[in-house]
Amino acid sequence: MKSVWAMTAVLVLANCGGNPLNNGGPTSSTSTSSTTSTTTNTSTGLVVPSDLAGNLVSATYDPNGDSGAGTLTVQLNSLDAGTVNAVYTRDASLDVNGFRAFTTQDSSLSRKFVALVAATSDNVLQAGVVGDGGQYATYYAGTYYSRSGSVVLPTSGIAQWQGKYAGILNTGAGGSVTTPVQAYRTSGDIQMTADFTTNTINGGLKNHTVVDSGSGLTLSDQLALKATSIASDGTFEGTVTYYPSVTTSAGTYGGALGGTNVSDIAGVMVFNPINGNSTLVEHGAFTGTCVSPGTGVPCP
Repeated sequence: MKSVWAMTAVLVLANCGGNPLNNGGPTSSTSTSSTTSTTTNTSTGLVVPSDLAGNLVSATYDPNGDSGAGTLTVQLNSLDAGTVNAVYTRDASLDVNGFRAFTTQDSSLSRKFVALVAATSDNVLQAGVVGDGGQYATYYAGTYYSRSGSVVLPTSGIAQWQGKYAGILNTGAGGSVTTPVQAYRTSGDIQMTADFTTNTINGGLKNHTVVDSGSGLTLSDQLALKATSIASDGTFEGTVTYYPSVTTSAGTYGGALGGTNVSDIAGVMVFNPINGNSTLVEHGAFTGTCVSPGTGVPCP
């Protein structure tokens, strides 16, 4: 099954805050776009908020394409890609935590983009992230999630999902301002809990760490996805905080439920992965499967 996303997104250029790793942290108050558009999946009507979609314009991921290796086509709103749909190259050496990796780089002088994408076993839900590690004191990144078909929410009961998370930082190993940087990758484990009597959901990210060696970065190991409402179409958006704080915001998360009796979940996050470091930004995605249905038995 092939899922297609048709997206529009805000283009945000973030200037470097003096980070020696050339990550181009989001310290600038200047944006090159005055739009506040959101990313829409035309087949289901799902909307990915612009603060999560970022620079991503469109993505087409077929997990069964190329003899099962998967194919990915991305349109990223950046100086290197413009409005051209770029066919990314599968690179299994960069796979993270069950997420497949794809890359593109026009030349050795151009930005190198890495995308990490995953689909649930039935391909009902997909989520992914794409970005570069920075060049010319600027980085480009975005996230997406999508669902095939609609979902019927249970009217009561509690359900829990567990799954895997993969992310991309706005920094990587690099020297000068002109050097294209491959972004550091991250991984973690996600757990989400929903109460369908009140239609609320919350969760957390744990075992959060940098996959690439030599980064010298120690990320916040655990983050909380604060309770938020589930919309009638099964989507949600909420705030990420640093565990165990209940007030210190790290960023935003969002996603959707899908499958028979909401058996699956997928979502994305955009946040500062280290408390007190506002220049380091992480874009990430997760997918999960229901493991603990409640008394209302909302999951198979």
